[in-house]
Amino acid sequence: MGSMPVGRLVVGMSLPLMFSLLVQSLYNIVDSIVVARLSENALTATLLAYPVQILMVAVAVGSGVGVNLLLSRTFGAKKYEEAGKIATTGLILAAASSVVFLLLGIFCAKTFVSLFTSDPEISVYCEQYLSICMIFCTGTFIETMCQRFLQAVGSTVLSMVSLVAGAVTNIILDPIMIFPRQLLQLFSASEEMLALGVPALRIISVTFLFATMTIVLGYAASGLGNGLINMIGTALRQFIIFVPLAYFLAKYQGITRVWYSVWISETVAVCYSILSSWHEFRKKLKTIT
Repeated sequence: MGSMPVGRLVVGMSLPLMFSLLVQSLYNIVDSIVVARLSENALTATLLAYPVQILMVAVAVGSGVGVNLLLSRTFGAKKYEEAGKIATTGLILAAASSVVFLLLGIFCAKTFVSLFTSDPEISVYCEQYLSICMIFCTGTFIETMCQRFLQAVGSTVLSMVSLVAGAVTNIILDPIMIFPRQLLQLFSASEEMLALGVPALRIISVTFLFATMTIVLGYAASGLGNGLINMIGTALRQFIIFVPLAYFLAKYQGITRVWYSVWISETVAVCYSILSSWHEFRKKLKTIT
């Protein structure tokens, strides 16, 4: 088998990486464009949070590059067991880094914001935005590390696709989360309905990705001959957990807390689907080999 020319190899490896970095920079840009439609203060708040976002990306990319170098060398030398240990260490490092920023987001976001502005409205906007970015940064760290795994084995296109998928999701969810009110007004919603519907739509929208994963994994398991996983996953997210939890929250916490039952039921369902589908896949793989 002939080897690929060096020039073609460099172009094939570098272009997806360049495009990935371009897409990664779109996250804050898209957020700023959408938020700017709210007010000038809201835009200022996102700009104040930008240095912290850059710091998170720097830590994620920096640790990912180090793991990438070790992984590519051991994988190229066909030391697959050692490569597996390096990958595991990388994931642990990514998770640990995300926990550090999560804790900083919970306890230090307000202090950080107070160093840069005394405007009460900007402070509130920036603290809310920064807290969300930091508390939910686990996806950023794990995604970045997994991208470096793909790059280490030469799959730069898959790495690019994963990043593009995240950017597209961000572009879709930004207007939904920031302008639900306008979406609900398309249905001639009353002020009372808007008061309940706006926070409900924001809360539920977060779980769309979980629901998609549960459905896709369920059908994949059915394709492997196990339709039970699909049935149980659907039952968990729509009945077994959702219905009694929604009843409990409505009765004891109020109607505004009912929507969190969607979070819990979707989270449980997707965890079950991932574990069960992986077990089914390994079982089928053993029968083949």
